[in-house]
Amino acid sequence: MDGIFFSIFVPLIVSGLWLGFLWLGLRWVEMADKKHLHHSPLSKKRLRLPGTFLRDQLWELNLDYVLRLVLLGVAPFLILLIHIGQSYFFSQPETVLRFSISILLFLAAEVTLFVSLRKLSERRRTIRLGLDAEMYVGEYLNELMLQGCRVFHDVPVPNGGNIDHIVISETGVFAVETKSVGQLRGKSTSKDAYVDAKKGTVKFPDRTYRIGLKQMKAQRDWLEKKLKDSVGEAFVVESILALPGWHVKGDLIGKQFCVVNPKNAKGFFTNRLKRNSPKQVSLIAHQIRLLCTTEGPDVRDEPEGFGQE
Repeated sequence: MDGIFFSIFVPLIVSGLWLGFLWLGLRWVEMADKKHLHHSPLSKKRLRLPGTFLRDQLWELNLDYVLRLVLLGVAPFLILLIHIGQSYFFSQPETVLRFSISILLFLAAEVTLFVSLRKLSERRRTIRLGLDAEMYVGEYLNELMLQGCRVFHDVPVPNGGNIDHIVISETGVFAVETKSVGQLRGKSTSKDAYVDAKKGTVKFPDRTYRIGLKQMKAQRDWLEKKLKDSVGEAFVVESILALPGWHVKGDLIGKQFCVVNPKNAKGFFTNRLKRNSPKQVSLIAHQIRLLCTTEGPDVRDEPEGFGQE
C-alpha cells in the first residue's frame, strides 16, 4: 500500500507543488507591480475601443492556450515519474504490459490536450477575425465625426454582450452590428454578398448567412427604452448590419434593418432627412458615453431575444 502511495501520489503531489509555486510566483510579480510607487496620472475613465469585448475574450483564451501548452509539456514527465516510482518504491518489474500502459496513458493525455488546443485555436481564430472586422468598421465610422456625428464602440448590453457601434447624428440613431465572414482562399473567389431583405439572409459564395434579426431587434428596443428613460424623449433607433470586405448587393434595406459596407456608407448616415437637433444629439451622446465608461448598464429586466441569433 505504501508503495502504491509513493509511486502514484508522490509524483502528483510534486507536480501540484510545482504548479502552486509557479502560481505564487506569478502572483508575487503581479502584487509587486500593483505596489509600485508610480501610477498612471489619468483618472478619467476612457471610452471603450472597437472590439473591447472580443479583445477581453481573446486575452482569456490566450491564457488558457498557454496553460494547456504547459500541461502538454508536463504530462510526459508526470507519467514518467509514476512509472519510475512504481519500479523504485513498489519494486514492480519492467514488463511489456507496464510499458504499454504507460505509453497508452502518455498518448491519451497528449492527444486529449492536442484536441483541446485545436479547438481553442479555432476559437481564437474566429475571435481574431471578429476583432479585426470591428476595428476595421470602427475606423471608417470614426471618420463620420468629421461630419458632426458622434460615434461610440462596444457599448455593453444587459446579457453581458455588446452593441458593436452606435452612431448618433442629426439624421438618426444607428445601432451597428459587425459581421465577420471569412472568404474562400483563391484569387478568383468572388467577394459579392447578395442580400435578401425579405428572407433576412445574405448569400456568400460558399454559404448563406441568416441575419440575427431577433438579437438586433432586442438591442434596438433596449436602446430606445434606455434613451427614453434617461433623456425623457422617444428616439427611433435603426439597426445596421456592417459587412466589411464584401461587395454588398441586392435588396439592402428591410423593414427592421439595413445592410451596408462600412467603406461606402458615409452618405447613408449623413445624407438623409434630419430628425434630431444638435442639442438632442448632445443629450443622446452623453447618455451613451456613460454606458461606455462604466462597467455596464444597470438594467434589471433583460429584453427577450438578447444573445439569440
